[in-house]
Amino acid sequence: MQGEANFSTTASRDERGDVSAETDVWRVVKTIESLGFKAHPMPGANRTAIGLTGNQGAIDPSPFAELPGVAECVRVTKPYKLVGRDLKHDKTVIRIGEAEIGDEFAMIAGAQSA
Repeated sequence: MQGEANFSTTASRDERGDVSAETDVWRVVKTIESLGFKAHPMPGANRTAIGLTGNQGAIDPSPFAELPGVAECVRVTKPYKLVGRDLKHDKTVIRIGEAEIGDEFAMIAGAQSA
């Protein structure tokens, strides 16, 4: 995700109501998709950040900067932004049969081929 761009909207539920906020987010998502990229809305308590992936380098923020509800366009260069603890704070737990892997320490062992 090198050169990933991140766009934040300021559509506050308290100030503008849910419908306006959702419309602003939808408009930014549709703009991102119309340019051939993938949008990743990340709702927060007061605003929604929208990550953008699929780009190969820096992106001109002008198509997004003037949209209603957009507060800022920030270039994110941190790799693995979408899979890190910054976005998802909960542990990933995988069930295999009766076992759960990921909640606590688990050791998996087996025969190794030579």
